Amino acid sequence: YLPLNEADLDKCADLQLADPQSSFALYHALLGLRSTSVAAKYGTYKALYTDDRDVLGFSRRYEGSQVIVLTNFSHREKVARLHHTRQAIGRSVLSSVTVKDDRLVDFDKGVSLAPHEAIVVVRAMG
Repeated sequence: YLPLNEADLDKCADLQLADPQSSFALYHALLGLRSTSVAAKYGTYKALYTDDRDVLGFSRRYEGSQVIVLTNFSHREKVARLHHTRQAIGRSVLSSVTVKDDRLVDFDKGVSLAPHEAIVVVRAMG
């Protein structure tokens, strides 16, 4: 048994399991997405270019479905637009800030990302 630092109490397993916005909940949701999304599991990786150098984007596409991940590496809120996307609309299903997410995303208009936020967007390809 090692003593627990007071500053790390929020990382305690019991608290993580009870908190729907904890790191544990986020990892659990990401694993769930990977098990249900063929694009996340088998998709081909492609780097995506945004209009902001602080926002990294990539996609995975497989058999008519696509998963897009956007990550804001800045300590400021960002609105990022993707270049060269054929279908500009998707639905954000996960966020590193709120875990569960349900935002309609229009890549032409821009995607609002909180500081250090990452989101996962799913799209059905037509």
